[in-house]
Amino acid sequence: MVFQGQAELNVKLDESTFKQALINLIANSIQYTQTGREITVRVKGCSTKGALVEVEDNGPGIAAEHRANIFERFYRIDKGRSQATGGSGLGLAIARWAIGLNGGTVEFEAKHGGGSIFRIALPCPKPCESIL
Repeated sequence: MVFQGQAELNVKLDESTFKQALINLIANSIQYTQTGREITVRVKGCSTKGALVEVEDNGPGIAAEHRANIFERFYRIDKGRSQATGGSGLGLAIARWAIGLNGGTVEFEAKHGGGSIFRIALPCPKPCESIL
């Protein structure tokens, strides 16, 4: 795993819920990234739009027909999976809820050639000062 950016964010948030969201996003990336491939976590400091945290992987990506539903509770791309074989379909829904609880948003971006980027945007406290 590669970490890029500032070690601290200039934002107000509930540490436990934000940590759970980040754990869920990173766990998904680990699960779907092949051995030897890279997962990158980027932290971009506070700007006028807020702080950003990105989790990027080189996994198989998410097919277009699934993208609108990936943050829905109990939604699983692979319908053959069960809780016994891994995954309840709650990880991304919990991440979205936890980030929203902190005033932020999470979005998905498909990478050209495979892989995913999950981008968390968090509001800065007022006044918002750049730490870049």
